[in-house]
Amino acid sequence: MADLRKYSRAFVTEFIELYRELPSLWMVKSKDYSNRDLKSQSYEILVGKFEEVEPYADRDFVIKKIKNMRDVWRRQHEKIEKSLKSGMAVEDIPTPSLWYYDLLNFLKDQETTRSSITNIKIGNKDRVRCEIKIQFML
Repeated sequence: MADLRKYSRAFVTEFIELYRELPSLWMVKSKDYSNRDLKSQSYEILVGKFEEVEPYADRDFVIKKIKNMRDVWRRQHEKIEKSLKSGMAVEDIPTPSLWYYDLLNFLKDQETTRSSITNIKIGNKDRVRCEIKIQFML
């Protein structure tokens, strides 16, 4: 889990809002997503923000925090999506326990599913076409 408990909610909210304003770091369909210089500048902005509470913060530190936040958010999101697809009654659908879940909802359409071929032998078949969920992180 992204150990954000030691930071104030106000700080984490500001950090997530700043991250949202830097689509070169999370919007995979943007042309800026492939721009290394722009990404470096964006990470420096986030590092500067984190240095307000962690003087030793660097790019790797920030990347790890973002990855952890996104992983926790994704698990909650998948749980909710699975419940919605199951035909569960609205009142039975789990509510997210993650307090910043709604702040990260801008990431919803950044996950894509694509078809792939696996080399795992299943029965008499050598190759099997399967769906693999690809998650773009950084």
